[in-house]
Amino acid sequence: MNRVLLFDLDDTLLDFRAAQMQALREVFRTYNMTWSKEKVERYQVVNRSFWSRYEQGLIGKKRVLEDRFTVFLQQEGIAVDGGEADAVFRSQLEQSREFIDGAQTVLDVLAETHRLFIVTNGAAATQRRRLVNSGIEQLVEGVFISEEIGAPKPSSVFFDHVFNQLPDVAREEAVIIGDSLEADILGGSRAGLETIWFNQEGRPLTGEAVPDHIVTKLPELLVKLDEQARTLQS
Repeated sequence: MNRVLLFDLDDTLLDFRAAQMQALREVFRTYNMTWSKEKVERYQVVNRSFWSRYEQGLIGKKRVLEDRFTVFLQQEGIAVDGGEADAVFRSQLEQSREFIDGAQTVLDVLAETHRLFIVTNGAAATQRRRLVNSGIEQLVEGVFISEEIGAPKPSSVFFDHVFNQLPDVAREEAVIIGDSLEADILGGSRAGLETIWFNQEGRPLTGEAVPDHIVTKLPELLVKLDEQARTLQS
């Protein structure tokens, strides 16, 4: 049986942190801001607060993408349209194609033996361009993006939509792999999926999420899935 693997994209397959820093530098350059660790940290606090509220279903994607820059730049004493700043940020981000270590090889190998899908909360237009630019689109059967679905991971609406689109796939046949305890692991567990937490930084478990498995490097996935395949065959 070829199992179905649902991969998160950012900081699971593609190095979003590196891409984000490059895009943020372009925002700083555009608005004549001096780059500093402290300013980046202030942006991260604002950004995380908006994405957290989005994942909880409290705000929409449009508000995240526009208002985070409005709030951050106002804190820095710069009054600009948040949507304008986001366009600068996103035009740079869309060009990124840097893989997490081992991700490209892992995808190439798994594409031969498993059915692969992407499940992401990122902005639809940006994520689709990054999937094309990186070549990932050619390796997966489908892509599920919260903005297009109308609900984010970890909501049941997101996962229900995924499996409504995959009527031949039983949930017990599917595995979700991602770096977010809330969006990927808790969401996947509640949806009845097997979960693999990609924890490359060795973070402690927090909150309600309890992953079925943990890997700290993506090539460990190949060993884990091979072990599972042998168990199923025995």
